Amino acid sequence: MKHKKTVYITLTFTVTCILIYACFLTTSIVKKNIKDNLIIEYGKQEHLIALQLAQILELELSQRQAELKLIATLPEVMSGDTATCNKKLKEIFQDKNNKLGNYGRVDKDGYFKCSLNDKLIGLKGETLGTYIKDIFEDPEHKPVMSRAIKPVGADGYLIAIHVPVFDEKGNFSGTVGGAIYLKDLKDKYMKDVEITNGGSIAIYDDDGTVIHHYKPELIGTNFINPDFQKRVSNTTKTPNKTLKEIKDGVSGTRTYVFDNEEVIASYDPIHIFMGRNWRIVVNLPTSTVNANIIKIGADKVLSGIPITFTIIILLFYSIFLWYIKRKV
Repeated sequence: MKHKKTVYITLTFTVTCILIYACFLTTSIVKKNIKDNLIIEYGKQEHLIALQLAQILELELSQRQAELKLIATLPEVMSGDTATCNKKLKEIFQDKNNKLGNYGRVDKDGYFKCSLNDKLIGLKGETLGTYIKDIFEDPEHKPVMSRAIKPVGADGYLIAIHVPVFDEKGNFSGTVGGAIYLKDLKDKYMKDVEITNGGSIAIYDDDGTVIHHYKPELIGTNFINPDFQKRVSNTTKTPNKTLKEIKDGVSGTRTYVFDNEEVIASYDPIHIFMGRNWRIVVNLPTSTVNANIIKIGADKVLSGIPITFTIIILLFYSIFLWYIKRKV
């Protein structure tokens, strides 16, 4: 009889432990599913923000080109005279609606004839980058956009846009350009777009250059650089694969760790210029997801389930032992 009682108690205890473990395991799986679903939802929201910003920047760059083409038709700019050209460029720069800076006029000999940056006057344009050489050598003289550069006299990295200037007879006579300062990119072009609490934005060129970043010290650097890559972990994508994706205009969402913080990153292409893509990335720390699970109380509800279930099982287990003790 005592042996039977021991078997009953042992069996009951074993089944109880299995049920409690199963309950905790199920709760853990449910909690993970809630987190995964939130990550998916946040990813969708981030994509909408990224697409909105991509459209804004594409439109802004198009408008800046249109403005420069108009400036290129002004007599003072067409003349290339240093004094009159500088005066006109200064007037344009001081317009409250102006978003470009560092205006400059490169004459048909390839040298800066006038510029808001005095240190550029007399400098050969192509020394700032191959983009000036490209517009000169192109038979159609199509507009060009530089990579991230930091010209002498500039107080930070910038992207330069140049359009052709033609004389009264329609002959190509050089270029006029303006600059988008990367430190001003968010304030001038993206200030009206709301980011989820705790979220941030990064923008990369298709050569890996950091155009914009929520850590300003990284602007102008390159994510292929080993020092940059030391800050990245928990990702299977190599820098070269990422570069190819940017050039191909690939969209997606993934999680990775940057500076010891896990983030959800949703990325989309910005068709910023002819044959050239940028990538905009909207990041959200996964800690925000966890905080929102706590905020909605899901963690308390889920944590309470196994505790409640355990109490119920222990209650029935006590009743069962009492019953066994009376009957056996």
